[in-house]
Amino acid sequence: KVLNEVEIIDTRGAVIRPDRVIIKPSGEVIIVDYKFGSCEEDDSSLNRYRRQVGHYMNQIRRMGYSKVSGYLWYPFADKIIMVSY
Repeated sequence: KVLNEVEIIDTRGAVIRPDRVIIKPSGEVIIVDYKFGSCEEDDSSLNRYRRQVGHYMNQIRRMGYSKVSGYLWYPFADKIIMVSY
């Protein structure tokens, strides 16, 4: 099941909206957040993006999913960064 820009209410009551949430039949959840700017490792925004995806991952875990992975995808740079959180 693929959900695009699905709204999720986090534990603080704020609405978060991951770009793409993929729920596999096995129950595994994959979160993909698209970024269209710089993808340099020393880019200060990269850490902010990682925290953002990490927050999405934590909220999905709190919904009862145990196997959750997250990625930042820079389509123009053809680069995917796995987020460990």
